[in-house]
Amino acid sequence: MKIGIILHQKKFFGGGPRLVLELAHALKHIGHGVTLYTFAHVEDDRASFGDRAQGLRVVTLPSGTDLKRRPFWGMFFIPGTNAIRQYLQENRLAKMLARKIERDTDALLPQTSRIDLITAYYFKRLHKKETTIIWQMNDIITPTFKACYTESWTKNSCSFPQKLWYSFLDRFDHHYLSAADEITVLADMIVKQARKSIKRHTTIVHLGVNAEQFAYKERGHPQGKIRLLTHAQFYRHRRFEDAVEATALLVKKGYDVDLTLSGDSETYEAYRKYRDEIREKARLLGIADRVHFPGRLSDTEYLQTLHASDIFIFPHVRQSWGLVPFEAMATGLPILASDQTGASEVLIDGETALIVPAEKPQAIANAVERLIQNKELYSKLSKNGAVWVRKELTWNNYARALVRLIEKHRQ
Repeated sequence: MKIGIILHQKKFFGGGPRLVLELAHALKHIGHGVTLYTFAHVEDDRASFGDRAQGLRVVTLPSGTDLKRRPFWGMFFIPGTNAIRQYLQENRLAKMLARKIERDTDALLPQTSRIDLITAYYFKRLHKKETTIIWQMNDIITPTFKACYTESWTKNSCSFPQKLWYSFLDRFDHHYLSAADEITVLADMIVKQARKSIKRHTTIVHLGVNAEQFAYKERGHPQGKIRLLTHAQFYRHRRFEDAVEATALLVKKGYDVDLTLSGDSETYEAYRKYRDEIREKARLLGIADRVHFPGRLSDTEYLQTLHASDIFIFPHVRQSWGLVPFEAMATGLPILASDQTGASEVLIDGETALIVPAEKPQAIANAVERLIQNKELYSKLSKNGAVWVRKELTWNNYARALVRLIEKHRQ
């Protein structure tokens, strides 16, 4: 089949692009033609797809088109006009990219972003062609959910006027959803939210791990200094502060523990602010010299950091999945995962990971202490986790699952 993947960014930034590139290579490996359609060029060579896209066909809009927010008709002082302009600009760019998609494409796989789905919608409308569209939504991205449920998935934090405005946008967006023949997500927690937010059935399809890239390393039970690791972009729902507080609790009990918080902490002001708050918390807890911020890592540095660590902590809340904990498991790194992540739905407590209550630093500290004191448990999680990932989470499995969904709708 001829398959197009639509991704709103042409840069290797976060889990989304990694998903797309691995999927594209896997689809190509099992015999399908793949084209990746993206919106923008990238000036920062460090963040570009680079060699990761080698062998893939990538189509972008002309240089100079972008998704940056600008004042709407100069009326920057009128509340909401920037959002309106962004909304209109996304639709304009979606139409532009839709025209670049080859007409004989058999299936389109728009990714999580709203603009990716809108592009697929305009392609179908432009050509009036029965191209199968599988929207890999993965996270809830309706205007209301993104704006009003950032702190809690159950409590709406918007004012009444905001609720009306975002409700209007939700309704306006609803016709774009009609373009999707199937919607895939990563975990049951998103299935439930999708049923409530977009009133659509969704299908769970689990991602893969590049086990060849994340090579297994047999680990001895850690002695002396214990090296803890968590890795992600510095969004607040990552709950890095819980890992920092757990480290302080362990140090107070006499353990020699260091914590590395790697991942992009520089690109956005919100990242920098959150990182500085975490750094200040470590200082106030008296462990500033034990908490390290290496920033964004190259592929090689990331793998070296995983291999050099003893325990991986995944303390996130409201996280639909997360590639990183499974990549850590592939290397043989035992992991602790919050029970408010999609990852916790497929892991078995005490067998492939330790599942801890979300937002409970003491629970993280207790789990780390269990692994330090229990050599058999440490070895069990290390080996079981690596075996399970290699058996259950492969990119070829992921690609074949999506192909089956495409074929179901082409019959």
